[in-house]
Amino acid sequence: MKAFDTVQNSTLLAKMVGLELPVHVYNWIVNFFREHAYRTMFNGEESSTASISASIIQRSGIGPAAFIVTTADLKPLHPGNSLV
Repeated sequence: MKAFDTVQNSTLLAKMVGLELPVHVYNWIVNFFREHAYRTMFNGEESSTASISASIIQRSGIGPAAFIVTTADLKPLHPGNSLV
């Protein structure tokens, strides 16, 4: 099982293409997810910067919508299971 925040950005963007968003909105979303990076600070020390290509940016305005788009096509693997 994969955690939600390991969704590849390319997978999310491919699903968003199917939404038929206005081109300027889709391009804004692509730019939002392009070239994100992170670093960690602990005890006054800062790590080097690492690229992110698989994440939904937590606490972002687009995060909840990205979650819905990513999960909308999920289905149970077994007939006896259901999604709630």
